[in-house]
Amino acid sequence: MNEQQLQIAYFNSALQTCVNAQWRSLAEQFQHRRIIELLKYLYLSREKQFAYPIANELLELYECWETQLMEFKQLQTNLHIQSFSAQPKAAEKAALLDNDCIREATELLADYVCEYGEFTEDTISYWPLAIQLMQHFEFSLDDFNDWLSWYNNLEYYAH
Repeated sequence: MNEQQLQIAYFNSALQTCVNAQWRSLAEQFQHRRIIELLKYLYLSREKQFAYPIANELLELYECWETQLMEFKQLQTNLHIQSFSAQPKAAEKAALLDNDCIREATELLADYVCEYGEFTEDTISYWPLAIQLMQHFEFSLDDFNDWLSWYNNLEYYAH
């Protein structure tokens, strides 16, 4: 599901209310980027068992949106989310980079690149685990995107 499809399918008045309350002073382009990154996060993590850190800005929006319970429950139904709990704030919990974490994170982030294109300087800031992996492997952003694309190709041919 691409960015436009996500926005058409899941952007609603409850989310707009939260955006207005949270980021009145933020330029519209930055509001839009945060909304899209949150929707990507929810969409990509809907069937994952691993807990992925989320940027504080997105967590705050998620928590506000969650309070709009009726529409949030509808989103959960639409995305077929069985259960979803907000992640600890990125500043409060760093993911442990063990082999399982690296594999799970790589799968999710590779899905991101496959579905939405490469991470940019703007988008990667909302994905703390991506930043951790880049630092762990000492990748540049270009190298990180190449690695995730390679991983997607590897997974595609393995099936």
